[in-house]
Amino acid sequence: MVCFHLCTQEEAKDHRAATGDVIGVDLGIKKLATLSDGRTFENPRALRKKITALKRASRRHSRKAKGSRNR
Repeated sequence: MVCFHLCTQEEAKDHRAATGDVIGVDLGIKKLATLSDGRTFENPRALRKKITALKRASRRHSRKAKGSRNR
């Protein structure tokens, strides 16, 4: 059994006070976020793309012969 320990140090950054207008954010399903001023952000479909790629890779792998070099 191998154990690794990792130690890090980080300096605190200067925090500045917010100086703009207040904006409300509505998180959704079809849109990632809708702001109170009307701007919207599209929802990245990362999970759906990765599942599709996994299905393709699995299909290619299943078609290869057992014991072959490419498997």
